[in-house]
Amino acid sequence: MQEHPRPVILAADNMKALDALKSIRHLFDRHPQIIPFVSEIKVNHLLWGADALWFLQEIRRFLESSHLWPRIGFFLDLKLADIGDTNVNVLSRYRDFCPLRVTFAGIISFRAVLQLHELNPCTSLSLFIVPTDMDVLEVMRVWKTSPENVITRFLQQFEDLLEMENPINSCICSGQELTALRDRFGKRYQLVVPGIRSSWMGNQN
Repeated sequence: MQEHPRPVILAADNMKALDALKSIRHLFDRHPQIIPFVSEIKVNHLLWGADALWFLQEIRRFLESSHLWPRIGFFLDLKLADIGDTNVNVLSRYRDFCPLRVTFAGIISFRAVLQLHELNPCTSLSLFIVPTDMDVLEVMRVWKTSPENVITRFLQQFEDLLEMENPINSCICSGQELTALRDRFGKRYQLVVPGIRSSWMGNQN
């Protein structure tokens, strides 16, 4: 897989839906120079609220009016972690928004991963298995190996079991794992790393 030509993911985290909508509009209107670098708008906790569909509809309407849709799309940080049919039911709620990326937790079955791929083959499936706020010692206590080895083991086992092209094409990791994962997999997977966080992202609204 080639490096993403637009590497910035804009996170709408730790805000109420209306505040997030205003912030994204303000950022794009006042700082249009960032637009060529943005590929996705990441939505996390807002997906579980009553305003989820309204928020996505309003963001899509704004992007369409700005002629940015679907060049900029949605990253649904759902971290799907249930049985296959339940995951599909959850993701189906957002199918009309054509998400560019969806996260799933590394505890689900391989069959459940394939079900997500079958639901929308154009959506990038991103593995989430090691929380990026866990330090190495904590990871070692839980998995008895390093963070990069945990990620590598899941991806390698999945590849070994498949008789088709791997539908997982990216994974979430911290900056500490970047070099090891690049050395192991080259550019086969996109590596999504938490980056610069604005001060308002620490708010608890």
